[in-house]
Amino acid sequence: MQVIKIIPNFAAEGMMMKRIVLCFVVMWMGGVSVLAQGQPQDSLVLVQQQVERKHDYKAFAVKTVVSVGGAYIGKTVLKALIKEERPDHTDKNSFPSGHAAMAFAAARSIDKEFRKENIWIPIAGYAAATAIGVERVVSDRHHWYDAVAGAGVGIGAAELTWWLSGKILGKKKKNIAVGTSGNTLDIVCCF
Repeated sequence: MQVIKIIPNFAAEGMMMKRIVLCFVVMWMGGVSVLAQGQPQDSLVLVQQQVERKHDYKAFAVKTVVSVGGAYIGKTVLKALIKEERPDHTDKNSFPSGHAAMAFAAARSIDKEFRKENIWIPIAGYAAATAIGVERVVSDRHHWYDAVAGAGVGIGAAELTWWLSGKILGKKKKNIAVGTSGNTLDIVCCF
């Protein structure tokens, strides 16, 4: 961490509006800059720190699409190798369920991205994926173990995709600094 600026007597009469605006900006940015008030003169120290991005939606979308694509490829290869007959006897493409594989790949990607923020988001994703798997069994297109295997293929594809992307791309961080000088409020963000 690096101290950017020390502002003496920050609570002085003319600085109150800046102080309020600065606090809102820091809260809006997710608390990425640390504000420390000094006791004696009520001064303010602005500190720069490097933080991990909360969500990178472009990377999330790419990882999710690649995860679902990996699940599609995995289920296609397994269907070609195993040739399990469907319960309704229409063809020999029952094992594993492709619908369940792709649904669980998407649900696992949602889980990886949003679990720390709100547990209900991944629960909803897994509930939707489970409903898709159950529907495939109830509609007599798959055996129960086809849907379970599809879920495993989807989760495995998502795990592999996220693990590889972490190894290849690494974790991105950004530098953010908040400062004030005279009548201006400065925010610097380096990507």
